[in-house]
Amino acid sequence: MLPMFAVILSSALLACGPADPLVAIRKTHAQGRLEETIEPLRALIKERPGDAEVLFIYGRALSNLGKPGLAEWSLREAMKHPDWLVTAGLRLAADSARHGNYASAVEVSSKVLDVESENIDALLVRASAYSHSRMNHELALVDVERVLELDPDNLLVMEPLILSLIGLERIDELTEALEELGRKIEDSTPSSGSSAWLCATNAIFAWDGDDIELANSRWDQCLEQYPAEPEVVWKALPFYDSEMRYERSIEILRAAIEANQEARSYRMNLAVRLMNSD
Repeated sequence: MLPMFAVILSSALLACGPADPLVAIRKTHAQGRLEETIEPLRALIKERPGDAEVLFIYGRALSNLGKPGLAEWSLREAMKHPDWLVTAGLRLAADSARHGNYASAVEVSSKVLDVESENIDALLVRASAYSHSRMNHELALVDVERVLELDPDNLLVMEPLILSLIGLERIDELTEALEELGRKIEDSTPSSGSSAWLCATNAIFAWDGDDIELANSRWDQCLEQYPAEPEVVWKALPFYDSEMRYERSIEILRAAIEANQEARSYRMNLAVRLMNSD
């Protein structure tokens, strides 16, 4: 049985005429009540098959509810309409990249770029997908260079740049890129996540270079500055585990939990470690 709100909203959608149906849904979304609109949106899709805007709003709602797999069909359908290809494509490409479906991220962002060759968001998604998947670091760098031509101060492009240079073992350029990222972060007001990512990347760079003393020093510094940042915590643990410093890993997780009481994944990892240490 549909929730009462869904029944009322569905009835309103059918009664209000062709210009009104999405008004109530948009207002409900603005209030953060996405789940309540799913059934009304499904009913509206049946009433207006092929309506790209309805398909996009439905897909976006599912995506925001953490259901990207269910959202994919409607977003792809919305993309079939020329006016919605870019908007729906960017959402689908970002969802795909975020959940590790890099082939889909490349495919969809490429379709967006076929229409808007200078779309920075699509270039960033594709570069990130290429670099994270290790599918083609060279192509990632092509997209990176294009982004920097369009927006020289772009901070987000530095991650795929650095990952690709690491993958290609272009150490001199990597060192320069890390220094450049550091300068950009100092000159901007970045999120703690981007600063933490840079810190962790520098530590990993030292670790990969077998400079264990320097890596240890850098990890200690990162963990002091960002004790609960996933970019630091999840990347530091393998380092200390590889050095068989398991007690240090437990200390890191305890500190992360203390800094972020809501960090359920840290608690679960700590619990597993404590059970295995008995």
